[in-house]
Parts: sequence; structure tokens; C-alpha cells
Amino acid sequence: MDGQLDECEITLHDLNKIAENFTRILNGIFHQISDYADPVIREFNGGKKENHANYNRKQAEKNKS
Repeated sequence: MDGQLDECEITLHDLNKIAENFTRILNGIFHQISDYADPVIREFNGGKKENHANYNRKQAEKNKS
């Protein structure tokens, strides 16, 4: 150690609390994202199955007409 904190009132207990909080915050920021389930399939137009993206696109095109 080079003595930078010799006259500081911070204790090792305080430094440990700071480290724990940094760890908690960084884990929240950089957490691993879980894989999501397959897209939900909807049935429409006589039982034809499509995912949400195709269904929403076709509904938007239909509404424009």
C-alpha cells in the first residue's frame, strides 16, 4: 500500500460494503439474458398457423386497405 488512505476515516468494513454494492449494481447491468421460448403461434384464416410478426404485418396491411 502506498498510504493514500492512511488519514481517511473509511474502514475495511466500509470498503467491503462499497464492493458489495458495486457488484450488485454491475450484476444488474450486465446480467445474462435468458433464452426466450419459441414465438407464440396464432391460428387464423381457416386454421393457417403463423407467428405474431406475420400476423401483425398482415393485419396492418389489411387495415390500410
